[in-house]
Amino acid sequence: MINERAHQRERGQSLIIVAVAIMTLMAFVGLAIDLGIVYVERIRVQRAVDAAALAAAPELPLEPASHLSALQYLEDNGYGCSVSVVTPSLYTCTDPNVRLEINGSYIWGPSRDAADRVIILNTADYRDLSGSTESADRIRVEVTQKAPIYFMKLFGFGDIPVHASAVAENISNLDMVLVFDKSGSMEFDTLCYGCWTPNPSLDYPDGNRFPLLWDGDLNGQPDQCEGNGPLTYYGNDYIVIEAEDYGYLSNPYNRSLYTPGYTYWVLERNGPQAPYYMGNAHAYGRDVLGAYISYMPERTAFGADGLGIPCNWHDLTTDGMCSRDPRALALGGPYPAPRVDYKFTVPSSGNWYFWIRGEGGDNSSARYVYWGLDGSPIGAGRTSDNGGYYNGALPYKWEWIRLGCGDGASAPCAQYLQSGRTYTLNLWGGGVSFDVDRIIITDYSGTPPSSVRNTTHVDNNRTDWACDPCDARYGGSPSPSDPHRPVCTADMAPQPYRYLDDIYDDEQPIRGAVEAAKNFVSRLDPSKDQIGYVSYSSYATTNSELQCVRRLGTTACTESVIDATVIQSLDNTHAGGSTNIAHGIAHGIDVLSNTPGHYGRPGAAHIMIVMTDGEANQGTNYLDPSCDDEDLWPYNTGSSYIDSAKDCVVYYAMQARNNGIIIYTITLGNGADIELMQYIAELTGGIHRHAPRPEQLDPIFDELFRRIFLRLVQ
Repeated sequence: MINERAHQRERGQSLIIVAVAIMTLMAFVGLAIDLGIVYVERIRVQRAVDAAALAAAPELPLEPASHLSALQYLEDNGYGCSVSVVTPSLYTCTDPNVRLEINGSYIWGPSRDAADRVIILNTADYRDLSGSTESADRIRVEVTQKAPIYFMKLFGFGDIPVHASAVAENISNLDMVLVFDKSGSMEFDTLCYGCWTPNPSLDYPDGNRFPLLWDGDLNGQPDQCEGNGPLTYYGNDYIVIEAEDYGYLSNPYNRSLYTPGYTYWVLERNGPQAPYYMGNAHAYGRDVLGAYISYMPERTAFGADGLGIPCNWHDLTTDGMCSRDPRALALGGPYPAPRVDYKFTVPSSGNWYFWIRGEGGDNSSARYVYWGLDGSPIGAGRTSDNGGYYNGALPYKWEWIRLGCGDGASAPCAQYLQSGRTYTLNLWGGGVSFDVDRIIITDYSGTPPSSVRNTTHVDNNRTDWACDPCDARYGGSPSPSDPHRPVCTADMAPQPYRYLDDIYDDEQPIRGAVEAAKNFVSRLDPSKDQIGYVSYSSYATTNSELQCVRRLGTTACTESVIDATVIQSLDNTHAGGSTNIAHGIAHGIDVLSNTPGHYGRPGAAHIMIVMTDGEANQGTNYLDPSCDDEDLWPYNTGSSYIDSAKDCVVYYAMQARNNGIIIYTITLGNGADIELMQYIAELTGGIHRHAPRPEQLDPIFDELFRRIFLRLVQ
C-alpha cells in the first residue's frame, strides 16, 4: 500500500514536470516564431528604406522633391504615411497612426511612442556651407515600425519596434571617361561603308543615306537592266559587270535573320567611311560613290569566338559548304560559304575567261574567293595582270585577277560556253575581308586591255534582284522625290521604304554602342560633370579630354560644348584593328588625371566605363613596357601573347585602382571576354554587365547611370 502511494506521488510529480516542460517548449517556439516575424519585418523595412533613399537622391538638391519621392517609394513598399500630394512641394500625410518628421521638424501624426510607424527624413545635415535649402547632396531615410508579435503576448509583451535607416548620395562633381572598343570585330553585323553618314542636324537613325542609282539617265528604265550587249574591242567580246549588280545572295545580312557565325556578301561604297587600304584606287561605279561588294564580317575562325570560316577548295568541291574538312570544323564550322550570283548571256561559242577586280585580306593562304558556273564550283587559282600567279594569296589593293581552275592552279582556266546560252556566274567567299568591284567575262585569252577594264560601257543585262525596285540597294520609296530612286509599293514588299533597310544602318554593333553612349552622355549635367572619350583598337586614341568645367568654367559649359566634342567624336568612331584593352585603360587613366594637359579634379569622383566585344589580343608597351612582367592574370590561356595582353589589362586596372578610379565594364556579343572584364571591374570596385546584342546596351547604361550617380553611403 505504501509503495502504491509512493508511485502515485511520483506520477503526479512527472505530470507537473511534463506540463512545465511543455510550457517552456511553447515559450521557446513562440519566441522563435515571433523573432522570425521581427527578423523578416526588419529585412522588409530595410529594403523599403534603401529603395526610398535611392529613389529620393536623384531629386537632390531639390529637397522638397526628394522628400516626396522618398515618401512615395515608402508608400509603394508598404511603409508610407498615406501621402496626399497637392503639388510637388505641397503634400501631407493622412494615416493617423504614422508620425512624420522632416529635417528635425514635426510634420504629422501622434507622438513617437503612440505611433505605429515613425518616418524621419533628413537632408538639412547634408547641405553645403551656405546652408541653402537647394544644396544638399545626401538624404537620410529612417523608419521605425512596430512589428506585431503573437505568442509572446502571453508573457506580457505587445510589439517590438524595428528600425532601419539609409543614407543615399547624389554624386556631383563627377569626372568620367568612356573607353570604347573600336576593333574590327565591332563590325560583325550589317555593314555598308559609305551608304550612311551622320547629319549633325538629325538624330540617329536619320542621316545621309546613299542608295545605288536606279535610273542614271532618267529614261524610265533602270540602267542595270536596259539590255546593253557585250563590248566588242579589236574583234573580242567583253561582258563587263559591276559587282554590286548581283542577282542573288545566298546568306542574309539582315539583323532579324542573321545567325552569329554566318558570313555574307554585302554592298559597300566609296563613302567617307569606306576602307582606305585600297592603294591609290577606289571602286568603279555609276557615281562618285563607286560601289562594290565585300565578304563580311571582318573576323575569322581564328578569333576568340570562332566566327567566320576560312573555307578551302576541298570544302567547296565536296558540297559547297565548310562542313567536311576537319580543320574547318575545329575552327568553328560548319557554316555555309556565302555565294553571290550573276546571270550573263554569251554571244558566241568558244573558250571564255573570267576576271575580277578585287582587293583586301592579307597574304594568308586562307583568303580565297572561289568561283563556278550554274552552282558548280570550278576553281580558285588565278593570275595577275602581269602574268604572275596567285596561289591562294589575294591582292592587298585593287587589282585585276584571272580566275583559274583548281586550288592554286598555275594556268588560266578556259570554260567552253555555248552561243546564246544564259549562265550564272557564282562567287563564293572563302575568306573574309575580300572585295569585288568589277567582273569581266571574255573570249580573249590575254589580259583585258586597260580601255576595257576601265570602260563605262557596262553590260546591263542584269536580272532577278538587280532589277527589283524593292531591292534595298536602290532605296525604293512609295512616293520618291528623287527620280533616281525606284517606286517600291507595299504590295511588293512588307517595308516599302527600302532606305530604312539594315544596309543603311551604318556600322553594327559599333553604331549601337555609340548611340547608347550618346544617350548616356546627354543625361550628364555639363555644369557639374566632366566627360572624356578614349577609343582603342590596335592602340588607343584620346578623342576628347575631359569636358569642360575645369577648362571653361561652370557658366560656359553647356550641352552644345559636349555636342561639339564628345558627341562628335563618338559619331566619328569607326571600326578596324586589334583589341588593345590595356592601352585604352592607360589612356583613360591619363584623361582622368590632373597632370598638365589633362583636366581631372582632385575632389571629384573618378569613373571609367570600359566596353569591349572581344578578347584582349594585344598588350601595350606604349606607356610601360613592363606591364606584362608579372603573371597578374590568374587564369592562363596557354597562349603567351594573349596571356601577356591580359596581364597588361590587369596591370593598368590596378593602376586605375591606385589612382582612385572605379572601372565599370560592359561586354558585347558572343566573343567578348566576360571573365576578364568581370575581374577588372571587381578589382576596382565597379560592376560588369553583358549585352548579347547592341540594342541591349541602353538598359545597361541606364543602370550604370543610377549606380554611378546614386549610391548608399550608410
